[in-house]
Amino acid sequence: MLPTIWDAIIVISSFIAFIYVYGLWGKNYFKNRGVKCLPFNSSIIGNMYNVLTKKVHLKDEIRKGYYKFSDQRYFGFMQLDKPMIVVRDLDVIRQITIKDFDHFQDHHGIVDEVTDPLFGKNLFALKGQKWREMRATLSPAFTSSKMRAMFSLVIECAEQLSNFYVEKMNEKEHKERGLIELEMKDTFTRNGNDVIASTAFGLKVDSLKDDMNEFYRMGKEATDFAGFQYIKILLFTSFPRFMKFTGMTLYKDNVNKFFKTIVTSAMREREKFNVVRPDMIHLLMEAKKGALEYDAAQSDAKEAGFATVEESNVGKQAIRKQWTDDDIIAQAILFLIAGFDTTATVLTFMAYELAVHPEIQQRLHEEIDDIIKEKGCKLDYDDLPRLKYLDMVLSETMRLWPVVTTMDRICNKTYKLPPPSKDSNVEYEVEPGRSVLFPAYSIQRDAQYFENPETFDPERFSDENKHKIKPFTYMPFGLGPRNCIGSRFALMETKAVIFFLLAKFNFVPTAKTPIPLVLSTVNLNLNAEKGFWLGFEPRVK
Repeated sequence: MLPTIWDAIIVISSFIAFIYVYGLWGKNYFKNRGVKCLPFNSSIIGNMYNVLTKKVHLKDEIRKGYYKFSDQRYFGFMQLDKPMIVVRDLDVIRQITIKDFDHFQDHHGIVDEVTDPLFGKNLFALKGQKWREMRATLSPAFTSSKMRAMFSLVIECAEQLSNFYVEKMNEKEHKERGLIELEMKDTFTRNGNDVIASTAFGLKVDSLKDDMNEFYRMGKEATDFAGFQYIKILLFTSFPRFMKFTGMTLYKDNVNKFFKTIVTSAMREREKFNVVRPDMIHLLMEAKKGALEYDAAQSDAKEAGFATVEESNVGKQAIRKQWTDDDIIAQAILFLIAGFDTTATVLTFMAYELAVHPEIQQRLHEEIDDIIKEKGCKLDYDDLPRLKYLDMVLSETMRLWPVVTTMDRICNKTYKLPPPSKDSNVEYEVEPGRSVLFPAYSIQRDAQYFENPETFDPERFSDENKHKIKPFTYMPFGLGPRNCIGSRFALMETKAVIFFLLAKFNFVPTAKTPIPLVLSTVNLNLNAEKGFWLGFEPRVK
């Protein structure tokens, strides 16, 4: 039977009443709990209106609250319909990430292993005991001894990148101009793609010569977090039940199928012919059998650089568990997602800062030249600690331009935060399932912790100064047991690329170089509004 007009009026009125009541709930959520919050117009969108309409980047919306509530230990932020607490007090951050980690051991998952098995089973997405077991299983694969074995593969890709542009420089167009003009994010993403293909999937790829190879296209699609994909991530995090009902997955079936096929076929072939290659596939196969054990003696926490994070006791535990193929494939895909764009982003900002600060680049050239005079254009794993200035430049790049601008933790057991300010005596109770955020970008640019914070100054990380950096003010690879497991690999890869490029070239600004740098508000990750255009200029020695 067709609905009457009266029925329609009731339905519409009920919907309007729901939105009104829901809106009041959202607007009063923080007020009723004594927590200050940035104003917002709608509880359906919360504080995300300017972000969703691309007026500002998420980091800047959060930074607005960071400075507005400078007298508060934390403040409220409404992401769509999800109330979150942004923690700006270092002592509270330490409590959450270290001392009371058991209350906040999980990330806010985008999808679960039922909705999207390959993504939902990776280390970043896993929760609780499953995460603890997988972390302990994988951590031995990221010790310095394993990075040393893998370094030759990283070097091969770095040399491939440098040699490509040396050959390119001989072309008439570039020879006459005296430089090669490049969009750096694209350049470094292609190199990162080749590194991941080699070290994680056992494939030989050259994404500069074969610019549309299938691995690059699929990797690009898997790590594209702009446009609709960004909206989809927000929907998955805010309305998980609805997204599960739609049957939608984070990635298209062809992307999942492509990487699953690569990993499965590689494992089968290696098992059949007893092939051993010093890459992540081999280490994951060993992890699957429970054959990896953490050896603290093989893992010097700082040998890869100042930013290296130390493994916690969670990762050092012995785990004897048989993992499925899907469990292992999920970790290989995570290695792709975590390394494809992030390292390229760091390299891009680093090249930009070196180009606009030639005096810093010159000093770095001198350090690299010292190694070359001694050993030729070669780099061994043991040379990395000798490149102290390179480590200073890289550390400062990650301070000024952190790849992850905001970090999160999910409360899994009811937890009481101290009062939001000295004037309050009301503790805030974080309910299970609620998020707390750490505004890394804001903290790392806070003049309270870093003098002249908007200035690129590698001297902050010199032997004479780095001890002045206050704990929990520098977090490029996260904090506590849930920090980035691949920090050594990322630092190793970044240094290798810069070493081989600066051995042959200068990074120089061109007419298309954005000075000052204007960031895009479209991407979830940091990117330049009109691209990172720089020139590669051959060095004259």
